[in-house]
Amino acid sequence: MKILNPRWAIILNIFFSVLGLVLNIVINLVLTPYITNNLGVEAYGYIGLANNVVGYIEIISVALNSLAARYVALEYHKMDYRKANKYYNSVIVANLFLSFIILVPMCIFIFYLDNLIKIPLNMVLDVKILFLLVVINYTLMLLSNCFNIATFIKNRLDITAFLKNISYLIKALALVIIFSLFIPSVWMVSVAIIISSLFLLISNIYLTKKLTPNLAINPKKSSVTAVKELVSNGSWNSISSLGVTLNSGLDLLVTNIFINATAMGQLSVVKSITFIFNTFVAVFTQAFRPIQLEAYSKNDQKGMINEFNLSMKVTGYICSVTFAGLFALGYSFLEFWIPGQDTKTIYKVLIIVLVGDVMGAVSYPLNYVFTIINKLKVPSMISILNGILNLILILLLLQMTGLGLYAVVLTTAFLNIVVQLIIIPILACYYLKLSYFTFYPVILKSVLNCFALSIIFMFVSKLYIQIDSWFGLIVWIIVLGGGGTIISLFILFSSQERTKILGILLKKIKGKKST
Repeated sequence: MKILNPRWAIILNIFFSVLGLVLNIVINLVLTPYITNNLGVEAYGYIGLANNVVGYIEIISVALNSLAARYVALEYHKMDYRKANKYYNSVIVANLFLSFIILVPMCIFIFYLDNLIKIPLNMVLDVKILFLLVVINYTLMLLSNCFNIATFIKNRLDITAFLKNISYLIKALALVIIFSLFIPSVWMVSVAIIISSLFLLISNIYLTKKLTPNLAINPKKSSVTAVKELVSNGSWNSISSLGVTLNSGLDLLVTNIFINATAMGQLSVVKSITFIFNTFVAVFTQAFRPIQLEAYSKNDQKGMINEFNLSMKVTGYICSVTFAGLFALGYSFLEFWIPGQDTKTIYKVLIIVLVGDVMGAVSYPLNYVFTIINKLKVPSMISILNGILNLILILLLLQMTGLGLYAVVLTTAFLNIVVQLIIIPILACYYLKLSYFTFYPVILKSVLNCFALSIIFMFVSKLYIQIDSWFGLIVWIIVLGGGGTIISLFILFSSQERTKILGILLKKIKGKKST
């Protein structure tokens, strides 16, 4: 298979990943109002809650899987294929074992589900089936992820992104067929997702054989010692995941238990939007990770720092344009998207959540520093302490104030800003033995850019924008998005970087014309 220049591999990965996100956005744009209109906003909340519960289970598997790609890739790059195969097969066998271990207690949990959370009587069976199917899908993805290592090793994450796009189309087609043939039910969404997950599993197995022929499935090459090593070093990632869960993964559950199912549904709608935003950030960030890891393995600290700065500028651009756009046009979007719902409340909650996510996402790429240098203990402890504090403050505010849903999102947003915008950049610099302010010029530029775009977009929307159709909304999204991109290029990127980006684009266009 063709070996790509590292820069073009990043560009292709970003292109296919963005295309996948667009497909996901389209699916969500259609699916969310369909469910809220036909089954109620509460039903949509249970889809989010089921996925959150899987997130609680994932805390267990993170210890094993979070560093798997790192260990296998490092040994593969060193051409120590025996050791690479030991880690590779150890992960596969351990994940198979873990899948069976997970299913038994989860089946018991689902059986008593209506005794643990608030579920309307007419939805009990459907919600239980939904939870069961979501857990089954998780086990499939757990196995599929074992075979994602090959594209990471070869820096062909663009292929993974392309296959995910195909899986999204398969999911969309399955949803259309299922909802056309049967009476709509909340669990049917999971059936379509399972079908797409099976496609990814089969495709990833094929890719591993094609890209990394020196890796072969052989359970005899697995090692308990290797599993212990992965779990031991990855255990701090599990603790960090627990912190993330406490910080943002319990919000739907807390809302269901302490407020009501309707508020949970509203928050779930908001999270479906912010999930797309956070996925955008993760996609662009992950696209730089193979080259960041390679720079580290070659002891090229300057090159690694440059890559982190570039990835932060890219995520800063995404954060700025996305937040400013939703700040100015978000209410109109919600009015068209989910008519009949309490859009005023949903819009306010959306902006609060986005403030925390955007400010945190600016420095999100720096979290990978701790994985690369294998210094996970302190960031993990910070994450879990932040999560515990978040949960305590939410419960106190719910008991002592009448803020309701706002108590849940305000606390999480505030703590996310403190950790991601202040603590993480300083800690990354400490471990890399750099000045504590090394990454702040990029971070502050991103915050300034976001603030400036938000004011400009809101000013334009108040004075000039009259939206009365989807077409008008889309036109203004394109106009503001294009304007925000131009402004961001001048605020975030240097003239040299702008020239470099323009040169790459022109070279690509000339290359296409000459072929």
